[in-house]
Amino acid sequence: MALGFGYNAWAGMAAEGTYGTPAGTITDFVEINSETMAQADDVMEGNSVYRSEKDVDNYKQGRKTVAGNITMDLRYEGAEKYFEQAMGTVTSAAINGTLAYTHTYSLADALLTGFTLEIDRDVANYVYEGCKINTMTLSNDNAGILQASFDLIAEDEGTMSATSPNFSTSNYFSFDEAALAYAGTAQPIQNVSLVLNNNLTTDRFQWGSRLLKEPQRAGRIEVSGEFTVEFDSTENWDDFINAGTGSLSVTYTGDTISGTSKYGLLVTLPHVRLIGGTPNVSDSGMLTATVPFTAYADGTAVTSRLMQIAWTNTQASV
Repeated sequence: MALGFGYNAWAGMAAEGTYGTPAGTITDFVEINSETMAQADDVMEGNSVYRSEKDVDNYKQGRKTVAGNITMDLRYEGAEKYFEQAMGTVTSAAINGTLAYTHTYSLADALLTGFTLEIDRDVANYVYEGCKINTMTLSNDNAGILQASFDLIAEDEGTMSATSPNFSTSNYFSFDEAALAYAGTAQPIQNVSLVLNNNLTTDRFQWGSRLLKEPQRAGRIEVSGEFTVEFDSTENWDDFINAGTGSLSVTYTGDTISGTSKYGLLVTLPHVRLIGGTPNVSDSGMLTATVPFTAYADGTAVTSRLMQIAWTNTQASV
């Protein structure tokens, strides 16, 4: 019997028309760094006091919970639909004839129906229906590639015949292409982490089925994060002390597509409040400060909500 190896693993997905009804064809494939998707079965044990040991007949399967995470290095192309599922809405517009397009992702009160996820684990391909993205994390340090991590809630797990995948060979977004600005001032940062929390229900079980009903929002959308910055002024600390707010943007400017058009990713948080930023001394080296922040909205217009993402590449639509 052949062993399974991670070097043969990948993930594919496709949007569902009806929640929990698997998509007919998996269409979008990405290489993955890791995944933890799995199901767990609650066991209902009978309450009988008879016998000194647990009886093999005194249990029954209960709720089925399916959840996990997938993490990937983010290329210029390939993961667009994950962002759509996490944010809720996207519009695409040409910016250079038919050569380059910008996909603008905005937060929506209600997420899309969901998607079917296929994970190739070499020995077998597993399928997860009714997937929703509960949290999305974007992170990058000063020596690596931008990573995207998605925490998923799903309805059910099964196996399927392997789809034949095709992957983007476009370049990666990386630290040397990136810049972060807060309140209009570029920051000398070493790393950043941005977290979108959709606050979906994870325990929406009802009579008549062991499976989770379609997750809904159990709380407000939240966007937060932190960046580590070289300590060269008290400007950020002053904003923290005074409870000030400012816009925060993370910009990646990649390879040239054509003319002045470049691959790019722009994450904009219109209103951010710094909730820390006091530098500390631990050794004789350079001082840094970790600056956590929380995003706020200013109205219901898409440009006034917690976060927007603009992704430019050669894909005509998402």
